[in-house]
Amino acid sequence: METRPLVKADFDQIVSVIDHWWGGPTSALAHPMFFYELGERALIVEDEGRMVGFLLGFLSGEAPRKGYIHLVGIDPNYRRRGVGKALYAEFILQAKSHGATRIKAITT
Repeated sequence: METRPLVKADFDQIVSVIDHWWGGPTSALAHPMFFYELGERALIVEDEGRMVGFLLGFLSGEAPRKGYIHLVGIDPNYRRRGVGKALYAEFILQAKSHGATRIKAITT
């Protein structure tokens, strides 16, 4: 599995699978703002070129900086296989490298 930054095509795919992955109508939580305005920290996990997980997060602008994890989704067929752990670990690593001293999860 590979973790990489999110691109526009990934966001479109997230919107198409999130209701299934979360088991209900939740696509409104994947608002385009999180890609267009805050997408530089968003991550995807792929397995053989197929998206199996995503994390939408951002960094605060004020000091001390904080990383916020807003939305995480894992393909139901990939749960308990380390996808979420890989997403959180990469986000934390990137947040720390950009000066974040705290990480908060504000996700449902």
